[in-house]
Amino acid sequence: GVEVRTDLMPSQSPADYNVIYWNNNGRYDVGQAGISAGGVALTEDGKNFRFKLLPNVKDQDRIIGITLKTTDFNITFADAKVKAICLQNWDTNHDGELSMNEAAAVTTLGTVFKGNTEITSFDELKYFIGITSWTNGAFSGCTSLRSVVLPEGMEVLGSSFSLSAANNVFYNCPALTYVVLPKSLTTMNNSFGGSGVKTIVIPDLVTSINGYAFYNCPSLQSVYVSKGVESVGYTPFYYNNLKSLIVDPQNTKYDSRNNCNAIIETSSNKLVIGTPATVIPNTVTTIDDHAFVYQDHLESIVIPESVTSIEETAFSACHNLKSVVMKSSTPFQLTTDAFYDISDECVLTVPAGTKNAYISKGWNTTVFKGGIVEDKSKYDTNGDGFVTIADVTTLVNVILGKPVQ
Repeated sequence: GVEVRTDLMPSQSPADYNVIYWNNNGRYDVGQAGISAGGVALTEDGKNFRFKLLPNVKDQDRIIGITLKTTDFNITFADAKVKAICLQNWDTNHDGELSMNEAAAVTTLGTVFKGNTEITSFDELKYFIGITSWTNGAFSGCTSLRSVVLPEGMEVLGSSFSLSAANNVFYNCPALTYVVLPKSLTTMNNSFGGSGVKTIVIPDLVTSINGYAFYNCPSLQSVYVSKGVESVGYTPFYYNNLKSLIVDPQNTKYDSRNNCNAIIETSSNKLVIGTPATVIPNTVTTIDDHAFVYQDHLESIVIPESVTSIEETAFSACHNLKSVVMKSSTPFQLTTDAFYDISDECVLTVPAGTKNAYISKGWNTTVFKGGIVEDKSKYDTNGDGFVTIADVTTLVNVILGKPVQ
């Protein structure tokens, strides 16, 4: 089985700990050496505490962490203002300190931190392992908050499919650049809108990334989608400038083939989420509804000949999109709002000899106000920017197998 080892402090023994063990049936706490429960075996080896998954445990089961049980310690806070708020609300024995047990007894933070512009770090949030729900906007408006570590055991982050600041846990936290997500997380709702997060690694147990989860995060550069994600909601990364969007190779639902910086539904070859850095692979057949919506940093896109459908609003509100290059010589019908509200300077480039065919399928200057041009580069054999009789002669000689001058 899988074995995890942790060092003990001199005054501790395995009996001082709970093992937080998560599977589809629930959460098990084990705090005594030499016993087995919920598929976890504990052993003691000198100053080490070992816990091991038994052979009957299914692949989806996880040990997600350990916490102190019978031994209690006071928490050392890096931010005095955070400590003061915690003592005011949860110092139940009134000793002027917050212990790990007192923190673990908290089930919700309420709104005690909401709108606080002075707090800077709350990594000690990791000790609040009893939190079962988040008040809407719990940390919204904490404009100086730079760092937070979320507690293990938490399954859902955020509350609902909404752009409302009230529903967003870390809304408008522009200084927040360091976030550690718990391994126990299974669902990500709108959580970080308007925050300063730069890199996000989605934990393995997450199955759903819901709509607006990371909307309007201008500093977000990199997202790693874990192997467990099975559902991606409405434009979770819009108003961003992602440079890297990678899907774990073990994910069976989605992929990011050819380092394309996009999320592709593997079974259908449908591109469901794009970024300004996306290079569409020549195996994609459909660009999904909203795939690139509100990608203001997207300036150009090349659509390969494999694509046979672009769904409604796929590129809507890409206000700086100025170049669309189509590689297919057989145009398909363009949906009404696929390129709604793009730049008035956007130019559509199509293969030589296909301009009229594209126009007949709805690819017209009402949509592409910068004009429609034909790409004749494959006929411009001498590279002078024009197709002349000299180019035609060269092409005929190549076809006939004659020497090219």
